[in-house]
This record gives sequence, C-alpha cells and structure tokens, in this order.
Amino acid sequence: MLKKSSWIVSGIAIICLLLSNSGETDGNLATRHVVNGTLGQSVVLPGNLPGQNISGIAWDYTNSSHQKKIQLCVKYTNSPATCNRKRITLNLKDYSLEIWNLTDSDEGLYEINARTDTDLHQRVTELQIYESVSTPVINSSKFNSGEVCNISLHCLLERGTEPVYSWWTEDDEVMADESHVLTDGRRRLELSLRLSDNNTVYNCTVTNPVSEATMSVDLRKLCLVTEGEKLLRPLHIGLIIAAVLIFFLVAILFVLYWNREPKVNEAVNTEGRSESVLYAVIRRANLARDQPQGHLHQLDANEGHQNPRAQLTTIYDEIKYNPDLNTLLAATSMEQKFNTES
Repeated sequence: MLKKSSWIVSGIAIICLLLSNSGETDGNLATRHVVNGTLGQSVVLPGNLPGQNISGIAWDYTNSSHQKKIQLCVKYTNSPATCNRKRITLNLKDYSLEIWNLTDSDEGLYEINARTDTDLHQRVTELQIYESVSTPVINSSKFNSGEVCNISLHCLLERGTEPVYSWWTEDDEVMADESHVLTDGRRRLELSLRLSDNNTVYNCTVTNPVSEATMSVDLRKLCLVTEGEKLLRPLHIGLIIAAVLIFFLVAILFVLYWNREPKVNEAVNTEGRSESVLYAVIRRANLARDQPQGHLHQLDANEGHQNPRAQLTTIYDEIKYNPDLNTLLAATSMEQKFNTES
C-alpha cells in the first residue's frame, strides 16, 4: 500500500514539475522532427534524451484530424512502463517509441516529455504514413517517319502515396527540351528517336519518401517491331484474300457435288443402292404392232442399214442386276434360242 502511494505521489510531482517548469528547458521545447513510416510496417520514434537519470517520462499522441491529445505510454521511477495500445512498445534503454503494423490512423504528432534531476526535456515528432509505390508499367505508341521513330511513353502506377515521376537514360535525367516533351506530371514522355542513336533505353522511376521503383524500355526494339509490322502488313492482307477465295471455291465445289445429276449407267433401287442396268430390245413390225410379241432381239446397229424399209419400234426394259449364276445362265440360253428362231 505504501509503495502504491509513493507511485501516485511521484506522478503528481512530475506533472507539477512539467507545468511549473515548462519555460525552463534546454532549448528543445516543442522542437518538431519528421519521421516517415511505411503502411503496414513498423517505425521507431527516437527519444533523444540526455544521458542522465530520468525520474519520469510520458509519450502523448495528437491525431492530425481531430487534434485530440491521447497519452500512449508512461514510465515513472521504480515503476514498470505502461502503454494503452497493443501495437506500441516503449524501449527503456533510450525511451524510443516503436509502433507496429502502421495504419493511416497512426499519422499525427507524437510528443515525449521527460524530467531529469535538473531539467525538463520535450520533443515533438511528426509521423507521416506512406504506401510503397508499386513497379510502374510503361505503355507505348509509335510511328515511323523515314529513319525517325516518333514514340510516346506513358508511365502508369497501380498504387503508392504521393508518387514523383522521373525519366532517365543511363545516369542522366531526361529534361524537357527540343527532343523531349514531358506532360501529365512527368508521367508522359514524347520523343523522336533515330535508329542510329546510342541511348535507346529509357527508364521511368517512381519515388516517394519511403520507396522507389523503376521500369525500363528499349526504344530501338519498339521501332524495329514497327518496321517489321509495316513489312508484314501486305503479306497479311494477301493471306487473308487467299483464304477467302479458297473458302468460296470449296463452298462452290461442295454445292456442285451435292446437286450433281445421277449417272446414266446407274439406277437407284428401292433400297437406295446403285446397281448396273442391263437393256434388252423387243422388236416388232408396224403392221403387227397389236399382235403379241414372240421373242426378244438385241438391237443391231447394222440392221437398219441393210433393211431401210423396216420400221422398228424399240422398247427398253430394265433388268436389275442379279448376281445369281443360274439366272444369268437361263437368260443366256433364252437369248441364244431367240437368235436361232429368228
């Protein structure tokens, strides 16, 4: 109980000393320093206290938006340090303040007040939070005019707080002049390049107080690709025209194939199959047109010349092809009989 009371008395004494001796400092009162922190990482705010016995120390925080002061950590003589946030640690060796996993809400003013045997020390640190810049992307557009390649480069960034853009060739920064035009906050660079130039590699560098990233592009390769595109363009057009003509030719042949007439020597049976057709001639005289026909006779082309008065009526009868050998033999015997009788 006595020990707890002594802590309370010591704390009250320190506060009284801070209020009464606010003008008696070593010249460091309200001295402001800037520390840059990276979003999501940790930062250390230095105490910068003299190498003397410290009887009491306190870290306070003031948010940049609402300007409300909050006590973060306190350390009295013969008492442990106490901090009201889990992401904050007080280093007892130099009384620096370490903040973990920084967020945007951590940005603001951090004030340390410390009392030694003789003086009051005060220091204010302004913490600024930045998001690291990502690797930039360079978009390009170009066209050739003779031996000169006109190029427009646009440097794009996905993320990063307060980025600053710059262009470089080797170790020299590109400045706006007759050959280079910088616009859009130095994001866009327009220039004319001769293929004989030595410096053809251009770098876009993006920086902020906590990070830096660079992307390079070789303009000679871009210009050579442009020349190749010009040479290949007529070839591409020719190939497209040839492909269209081949397509129409194949389409025409396909239509003709499906719409072709059936062959003379083929007939389609009831089952949809093509078979060879045999023809026979039934001959009869005009005077006996109404009489029954007694035989079949195969048409002889020379007969018409031998007997020009004979008027023949030719009747064709279709005989389906039958691979049966007996049927073929019977038809052959009948034909020989008819020839003998005639």
